[in-house]
Amino acid sequence: TAPVIFHREQDRSEYSGVMVDLSLGGMSIQSDAQLKNEDNLKIKFELPNDMRFIFLSRVISARSENGKNVYGLKFIKQDPVDRMNLSEFIMQKRTEQEFWIKDRIKEY
Repeated sequence: TAPVIFHREQDRSEYSGVMVDLSLGGMSIQSDAQLKNEDNLKIKFELPNDMRFIFLSRVISARSENGKNVYGLKFIKQDPVDRMNLSEFIMQKRTEQEFWIKDRIKEY
């Protein structure tokens, strides 16, 4: 999980939340903000490798999970260099996860 800061296009208010899941096409966040489907957001986040990103996104799903708001976001505008950096980060994490799984299987 990583903290996120975002602005809703409709009112420019600043909100915060926590990243729950991340992919090349979007992310899931948990936030106290009251968002609805089709809201457009300018979202900012930083990954553990000190890479900072700012993406335009759209809320495509909203649900309550254990009393907390969880939103699915689709990235609608990304800088090509940021998209490449995000892709490399995701590939690195997948590789690390595969090695971790293989190590655990060897233990059994």
